[in-house]
Amino acid sequence: MAQLIGRVAIVTGANCGLGFEVAKRLCYLGHDVILACRNEERGRCAVENICNEQNNALASYMNLDLADISSVHKFVDEFHETGKPLDLLINNAAVFDNSGEERKLTKDGFELTMGTNHLGHFLLTILLLEDLENSAALNGESRIVNVTSLLHDTQIKHMKDRAKPLDMNNFFLEKPNTYNGLQAYKNSKLANVIFTYELAERVRNKNITVNCLCPGFIPKTNLGRDVSGAKRFFLNYVLYYFLRYLNIAKTIDEGAEAIMDCAVGEKLKGVTGKFFRDREEAHSSLESMDKSLRTELWDASVLYCYLEGKVPLPTVGLKFSDNLPVKISVTPSPDEETPDLGIKSSPKNHSKLEA
Repeated sequence: MAQLIGRVAIVTGANCGLGFEVAKRLCYLGHDVILACRNEERGRCAVENICNEQNNALASYMNLDLADISSVHKFVDEFHETGKPLDLLINNAAVFDNSGEERKLTKDGFELTMGTNHLGHFLLTILLLEDLENSAALNGESRIVNVTSLLHDTQIKHMKDRAKPLDMNNFFLEKPNTYNGLQAYKNSKLANVIFTYELAERVRNKNITVNCLCPGFIPKTNLGRDVSGAKRFFLNYVLYYFLRYLNIAKTIDEGAEAIMDCAVGEKLKGVTGKFFRDREEAHSSLESMDKSLRTELWDASVLYCYLEGKVPLPTVGLKFSDNLPVKISVTPSPDEETPDLGIKSSPKNHSKLEA
């Protein structure tokens, strides 16, 4: 399987579940693995567990809160301070808030699920593209892996009549009676797929491959940490073993191996812009193939991440659109003539959200 052996990898959400298992496997193959996690105690504990299990493991913790734009910038700055190259980025972290009908927000005012699962990873990836490109120039290839879900598809049996297509005029589900946890999660996972396809096209000539996958339905992860104890017990035990019997649910090991295929699999060398399911290339939803939606999502993501005019890709002439649910106004701070929205600085001091 192994490809890109002994290089540097970042895995988001690596303190538990799939991310932790993937980080362990990468360390075993000789990679220098950075566990990018929000919770410092759990992140350092995960590193300690890996190092105790593997004496020569190259594992380290770095703090990353994908629900906070300034945290993403800080993470990238601190990564650059290490002087390490970057060969592999696995965007694995996710939240699924099924605790009620009340929207939760990120520190920047975005709906939590979309803000974390898509926008946080979008910004992180864009800020690390130059690092990935530099490594690809030296070593032949760098890889980006986006972990998504089959739940991005409203046409599958489980999702029919339970979720609707992504509405860019209601991107953060702020309109009355439109928010629910499943809809928010579905939208964010669709965004992961669409982002994969669009980014793959934009970096096709830079020897960076970009793929996404559904690792399978895995109840025994920390994804449902916000659900009630009774629901969590049902997911982890009753439903899990029933679906295992039907050969539907996957184990964490099976899900981790699916991610490893995309991350380091020799057979996927040079393969880009694909969706994988059950460790095979598969068709994503019809909605994810909408090229106009792809462009609209990209442009909106650039705006929400304060990257207008700073993205090192052929995106030209982005303007704020009246049909976007949130307009971002940028004002200079008192000590500078123009706002600095560059990669090196946090945009938080220069930006505000308007309803």
